[in-house]
Amino acid sequence: MLNKGIKETNESISSESISNEIALKLKVEENENRIAGIYNSIPCGIAYGELILDECGNPIDYKCLHMNYYMQNVIGINPENDPFEDSLKRLPKIGKDWFCLFREAAMNGKSFVFEDYNEIMGKYYNVNIYSPNPMQFTILVTDNTQNKKSALELNEKYEELQVIYEELTATEEELRTNYIELERAQVEVEKANMAKSQFLANMSHELRTPLNGIIGGAQLLNLSVLSEEQSESVKIIEKSSDHLLKLVNDILDLSKMEFGKLELYHKRFNFVELMDYVIKDLKLLAIHKNIEIIYHIDPFINKEIIGDRFRLKQVINNLISNAVKFTEHGHIYFKVIQLSKTADETELKFIVEDTGKGIKEDFKYDIFNKFTQEELSYTKKFGGSGLGLAIAKELVKIMGGEIGFDSKVNIGSMFYFTATFKNVTDENNNIMNNENSFMPLKKLDSKNILVVEDNEINLKIATTFLTELNCKYACAHNGKEALDYLESNKVDIILMDIQMPILNGYDATKIIRNKERETGEHKIIIAQTTYTMEGDRKRFLDCGMDDYITKPFDIETLIEILSKY
Repeated sequence: MLNKGIKETNESISSESISNEIALKLKVEENENRIAGIYNSIPCGIAYGELILDECGNPIDYKCLHMNYYMQNVIGINPENDPFEDSLKRLPKIGKDWFCLFREAAMNGKSFVFEDYNEIMGKYYNVNIYSPNPMQFTILVTDNTQNKKSALELNEKYEELQVIYEELTATEEELRTNYIELERAQVEVEKANMAKSQFLANMSHELRTPLNGIIGGAQLLNLSVLSEEQSESVKIIEKSSDHLLKLVNDILDLSKMEFGKLELYHKRFNFVELMDYVIKDLKLLAIHKNIEIIYHIDPFINKEIIGDRFRLKQVINNLISNAVKFTEHGHIYFKVIQLSKTADETELKFIVEDTGKGIKEDFKYDIFNKFTQEELSYTKKFGGSGLGLAIAKELVKIMGGEIGFDSKVNIGSMFYFTATFKNVTDENNNIMNNENSFMPLKKLDSKNILVVEDNEINLKIATTFLTELNCKYACAHNGKEALDYLESNKVDIILMDIQMPILNGYDATKIIRNKERETGEHKIIIAQTTYTMEGDRKRFLDCGMDDYITKPFDIETLIEILSKY
């Protein structure tokens, strides 16, 4: 009976072991099938091979041990008809023999990474060859066709633009570096202030001249019929140019603030209309990020007030663009409330709230400093020069207000500022005109316009704009040519460049005004200039010019200045 029990127990254990062994085998097969499925579905060619040695141990050939489906398609083999061991020999020819590469990898442990073009498939591939084991090698092949074709197309179409953009980017970095160095020197010697002011004026001129050509050229392209791809390319140009122009303007604003020369231009403007523009801009900025936009404008605020419309919009845009930039999901809430109102003044509070990444505690004390960003990683991801909030703080200060914020990491931030504006009253209603109250553009085609410009690109842009406006115009390349033309031709408006060879715009204007004292005539002379430093406007007007337009300018700005006169 005991032997029978032991026998039955052994048989039970043996049966259980067999069942476990079968289950384990099935599990292994299931895993192998799963791995094989993944292996064959990877969008990357993988092949594994080994060298064939002669009886002396020298490599004489190679063979393929296995490869996935992707690699079979790259080589163009049919596993059912083609000899598998020779499949790698169907790889397309390259500069070096495949056998040499496989041999160096398998025997000497070298790795090779290069690009190859498969004429049969008509595709570009990235190839990586290395040795996982002695006398064996692995090939990895990935399809790089789309990237290669895109790169070739962009290289053909935008090579010249890329050179210009790189030069501007290098100039931007040089400008930032030099500006920081000059700011440090300010503490040591007052003379450095004058050197910095002059440097910025020159750099502004040098940057604005090519920028005028780039921005104007993009606008000229927009006036023609473009394909969808071309339109996207123009948008890239416009976006990059706007970024560079904003950086130049920010640095110039900062310089004016440091010297206490930044002034507000108080004019009557439609506050409700301005807020409509701000909200539209906010929606445009947030539309591609699927961020909810919420806004509220206090209905008790006067429709029209007196203040610097441009600077107010500049501060709001700085805060809103930061909110959009640092918010990946959630909402942005823009609100304007009236804090107080007297017979003469109104104090308003502007609030921009977001659900973005928030501000770290140790950075809150530096956030309004110049050229300051929270972390290098954020600088790379989100971009920016670190000037926006520093400029916003100074602008709010000269508008008679204060700026501040509350923020929590990963919850969001709320920036706010106050500003005081004059109310429109019967006393100032007549002397404070709406800054947009220019006469409509009409009968301009009956006016004769002389464009005086030595830069051929700028001349092309200005004259093309005038052509679009159906204006009659003539051209001169310097002040002397302009004077010669005026001797025998009637001109109503002159668009006068400042810096020109032979005779510059200043001196040409003085000569024209001296002659007009004898005739009693007065031609409208509008300066075209890239100089925007403090005092430039006064110099233009002192030499006899009626107004000025800053380069780069768009067709809407040209319409506005011409309509004014």
